[in-house]
Amino acid sequence: MEENDIKKLRKIPGFGDLKSFRFLVEKMYTELEAQPEKEKKMVALLLGESLHELDVLGKHAFSATHPIDFSVVYNTYEHLYTIVQKYHYLLMLSNDSTLSALRNRGKKLGNLSDLKEKLVSALADVAMLSLDEGGSKKKKIDQMIETQKRLNELRNVIFSYITSSPMWDEDEAKEYQELLHSRAVDSVTAQLMVSAITLSCLYFFDRKKFKFLFKLAKESEDMQVRVRAWVGWALCSSQVPGFMVDECAKDIESLKEDEEGKKLLLLISKILLRSQDMKEDSEAMMKNMFHNMADKLSHEDIDLEGKSSFSFIQKDDDEDEPEDGRDVDETVELLEDGADIYFTQFRETKKLGFFHSMYNWFMPFYFESPLYLSVQEMAGDKERNLHLLLVNGTACDSDRYSLLLMLEKEKKSFTEALENMAPDEIAEEYLNSMDEDEAAGFNEEEKKYLEKKKIHTAVIYYIQDLSRFFNLAPMRKAYDNSIKMDAEDELYTTLVLPIFKDAAFDELRYKMARYCFKRNYKNFIFDLMGNHYPDTVESHYLLAWAAVKSKAKENVVLAYPHIDYLMKNEPGQFQLVEMAVDFYEKVASYENVSAYQKAVDCLTHLMEIKKDDEKALLWCKKRLAKIYVLMERHEDAVKLFYEITYLEPDNLTATANLAEALLYMDGDDQKNLEKIEKILKSGKEKLMNLRRDNFKLDSFPDDPKEGIATFFSAMSACLNMDFMVDFELYKVDGMLWWARDDRQKAMKSWQRAYEARSMAHQEGPLFDEKQGKWLSAHGINENMRIYLEELMAQKIRQGMKKMMDQFRHDEMKDNGE
Repeated sequence: MEENDIKKLRKIPGFGDLKSFRFLVEKMYTELEAQPEKEKKMVALLLGESLHELDVLGKHAFSATHPIDFSVVYNTYEHLYTIVQKYHYLLMLSNDSTLSALRNRGKKLGNLSDLKEKLVSALADVAMLSLDEGGSKKKKIDQMIETQKRLNELRNVIFSYITSSPMWDEDEAKEYQELLHSRAVDSVTAQLMVSAITLSCLYFFDRKKFKFLFKLAKESEDMQVRVRAWVGWALCSSQVPGFMVDECAKDIESLKEDEEGKKLLLLISKILLRSQDMKEDSEAMMKNMFHNMADKLSHEDIDLEGKSSFSFIQKDDDEDEPEDGRDVDETVELLEDGADIYFTQFRETKKLGFFHSMYNWFMPFYFESPLYLSVQEMAGDKERNLHLLLVNGTACDSDRYSLLLMLEKEKKSFTEALENMAPDEIAEEYLNSMDEDEAAGFNEEEKKYLEKKKIHTAVIYYIQDLSRFFNLAPMRKAYDNSIKMDAEDELYTTLVLPIFKDAAFDELRYKMARYCFKRNYKNFIFDLMGNHYPDTVESHYLLAWAAVKSKAKENVVLAYPHIDYLMKNEPGQFQLVEMAVDFYEKVASYENVSAYQKAVDCLTHLMEIKKDDEKALLWCKKRLAKIYVLMERHEDAVKLFYEITYLEPDNLTATANLAEALLYMDGDDQKNLEKIEKILKSGKEKLMNLRRDNFKLDSFPDDPKEGIATFFSAMSACLNMDFMVDFELYKVDGMLWWARDDRQKAMKSWQRAYEARSMAHQEGPLFDEKQGKWLSAHGINENMRIYLEELMAQKIRQGMKKMMDQFRHDEMKDNGE
């Protein structure tokens, strides 16, 4: 059987009708029957019987070209699916080393009925040791470490047994249900078991496991177990085979009326989506770090680029805001919103031996763990400081273990750090005050809020643990990556899955669409909102935004009815008009040139509405001037750009736009080129002064503290700097020098523009379509432009290599090598 067929059999939702499924099963039956192994012969026999039953039920449908109603033959279909999965399981056991190793380790458990007895015995050993008051503290810690290691060995066996388990029957599902509701199973083991069930269901979808996770999520009294079950169930929703969707939807019927459950599903969907793309969070964290450091050291205000406010995009009632207008640190906000800012920091520690055992990726952090006890012993009389560090930390369980591994490895640095910590009694006093605050008592509303916050944090941390496993674990390749990093075309959001298509989830999907807008995930808006959305400005804006932001022509044109609605109902909203203009520009590039006039109409209408608002009028003129350039109304464009540069003499983008428009209007006339050179020279001087002011390079202070403050201020300014200004200015400057036949200066300016674009993290061609036509008319065709850009990229690479070589040379010199 081909690997492709196996994948199809495993997924199944892609089948258009029953006939294609039957074809694959028949193919499997033929191959298995020819095999000598008794095991495979038995599977072949079952397949043969099922095929006959399937033919009887669907005899009239197999010749039909239209899709079959699966409900008619559902039981047979599920029976066949189960057999196929059993065969697939046997196949993978012989081919997949990860599954095989898990299965072999799991055999040490014996059977499920032995689990409870062995676990009770191991936990009793831990309890007895805790009650023993004899012996030295060191001896007790050493004994506890050994006892916990034995307990964790058993947990590893249990985890392996469940993770490698085939599809459950009714008795097994019932036995697991009783086990996880039993007091004999401690919280740490229960959490590991839930993670194991999730992995098993992700590997081979099993409806009984899927139902089990949902039931446990609703009923467990242990908050951490409940969270793991919710997240695991949400992840497994993506694996539901197409023919099972309706039946699995019936299994979660109770969720439709469960408002708290739906809120949790929305939260999980948001965090799962956010965890798949951390690039934006890393950049925001870096900007925030330098800004905070500069602010604290120099007490100077550095303006971060403000985020646009969209009054017509509502805020969901389950989103929290700071109370009483208090200032909240942006880093804390990022963490509370699910930003995974520690992924990179702890990445290297995941290669250490601790993480070579699969179950350790899912091990809940607890203070009796062998690793913590070992590091605690190193801490000596500062152990409460270590405890405080981990209690108050903002890291997931996997990263807390990474931190302990780092401390264990860097003993000298750890010892030095301990010396600078507060006395242990102060840490103890702080920990006691935390306990007293919790014991002091809260009213019902406060208790609900605290519980909500705990669940919120637990969801974030557990998804981050899963993210580390699916992206870093050496054994991750055995599993489909459910949480991908930095691959927008492969992202998915839980709420677009077929199992949530019922109208009861419309409000959740709508809220998720708002979240996707705020996070700039345009790909999901149409899928989330579908054809059933309220006829409001917000709805039309979301759908128009998603279409306009798309790169595909067939998606962009979907914005037409929504743009028309917005321009009819809200012609005075800046954001709406700006989006409409963006849309018409895109449509015009698809050869519908008349769309430019629609953009002009939108802007002139807004200018009439805002005729007494100078800022609004200036904004309109900036957009209008650019449209005029595209329409080749160069005289109109030049007039507006002159007006803009007069009103905003430091607007260097407008300076570049003016020079470019003049180049198009009067061509290579010598006086025109001299005029353009003068305009660009002034712009470049202003840019140089601006950059000098940004970095404050003229007066670097002698005082170390002031010097550090200056450095962080410069770095903060650098991270928030708009390098696209440099890009626009030097790109046009290069065009000027090319027109004046000075190839060397032209290349130098274009190189500068190319580097500025790289600093701005922008991609795509260096020159736009309009500039491309001008260059073609001046002897640089498309192939030559591609070649020039490759030369520029090569020059950057060579510069980086030279810099690194010099750095290594200086380092070797300093080390006396």
